[in-house]
Parts: sequence; structure tokens; C-alpha cells
Amino acid sequence: MIPPMLQESITYAEEVAAGVSPYFVLDIETANLALDGIKFGDPRGWKISVICLTTSPGFEFFGQNEFIFIHTDYWGILPKEITNDTRTASTHEFDIFMDLVYELKIPIITHNGDNFDWPIIENSPHRGGTGYFMDDFRKANLLFDTAASLGNLTGGLRFHLQDLLHATLGSDISKTMDAANAPIAWEQGKFTEVIDYCLADCHLTGKMFSAASEDGSIVCAPSKSSKKQEIDTDSWNLWLNSQNVLNR
Repeated sequence: MIPPMLQESITYAEEVAAGVSPYFVLDIETANLALDGIKFGDPRGWKISVICLTTSPGFEFFGQNEFIFIHTDYWGILPKEITNDTRTASTHEFDIFMDLVYELKIPIITHNGDNFDWPIIENSPHRGGTGYFMDDFRKANLLFDTAASLGNLTGGLRFHLQDLLHATLGSDISKTMDAANAPIAWEQGKFTEVIDYCLADCHLTGKMFSAASEDGSIVCAPSKSSKKQEIDTDSWNLWLNSQNVLNR
């Protein structure tokens, strides 16, 4: 009998050999109700409530396509329907999961991960993070931030995920919650609602990335502007395809 970890490696290698480029999408939610003294772009003071990852279409990791990591500070207050969910673990186990993802060289996509998600994840556990450092992933070119890429392609302009969803997937596709409401819902004990929102953002970011990669461009207005512009996204597809060559 093949050990599960080895079987996962074999399955992943077979998908790569078949020309598929599997990837994860990651998003975090924070528990900060007040932003006094806390700034975007500075990880100090931010506190993770949940980290979610989803897989690319057709790719399952250990038979699952969704993974949920609840910060250890909140594990003890969660209802059993969450802690017993096979998708769910505490952030104590995040390093084990990520070490395996790195071993298999599976790329991870975020929207604003470079500026927000990853620095907060790298905070120590008692400072609201996980203490897991992403340096090896960065060196291997396994991380892709759609927000950072669009900024580089447009001379520093910012693009909201909601606008990008409308531009690539249609005006009827939207985020399931206002990001500012997630910490409030978490404080109110609406844990499942926040988790579902975080997972939905992962799935939507993945769909947006796929659509923009396949189309080769995005026509979207940047933040605080109504003027749409066309942005060449051929580099997105080139990055994903390069994973087969660089990391196997």
C-alpha cells in the first residue's frame, strides 16, 4: 500500500506531466475590530482569525479542495461542527501543511498577499500570526500576488478585488461580505459565516486569475477612478506555466 503522502506526490506529478499546473489560492481574515494604531502594509497589531486555502479546478490535495486554519487563540471557543470538520485545523498545524506544500512545490496565489496576508502570517503566534516564514516560497517563485502584479503593470495603481471580479467574471459576481464586517461577525460568534466568506474570496480570486490568464488581459478601472484601462496579463499565464519547468 502506497503511503498517503507519497501517493499525493505521485498524483501531483502525474497532473504536472499531463500539462496541468495545480495551485492554491490563499486568503486570511483578521479579528481586529478597531484599527487604532494599525496600518495596512504594516503587519504589527493585526490578528488572524482564519486562514483559508482552496485548490485550482480539478486539483485535490489529500482528497480535499478547501483547507481552513483557525488561529489557536479561538480554537477553544469554536463549536464542534467546525472543529470536527475534516477541512479544519488550528494554526498550530499550519507549518506542517505548508512544509508539504513547499516540498511538492505547489504555487500559491493571493490578492494583496505580499502587502497583507503573508506579513501577518509571518507574525509570531502570540502576535496574531503563525510564525511561519515564506522565504523559501519566495526564493522558488512560488507566490503570486495579483494585486502586486497589477500595480507593477500599471505604474502602482490599485485594483479592488470586487472590481476585478466584475471585469473578468461578470457584473453579477460579487464578494459575499464586506471585508470590514468580517471582524464584527467573528466577534459575534458567526464563525461559519466568516469562514465561508474567506473560502468564497479564495474561490473567486482563483476564478478571476484563471479568466485573466486565459484572456490575456483585464479591462478594469483602478481604485478611486471610473476610467477603465486594459491591462496585459499574459505574464500571469507565463508565471503559472513556468512552474512546470522551474519547480519539478
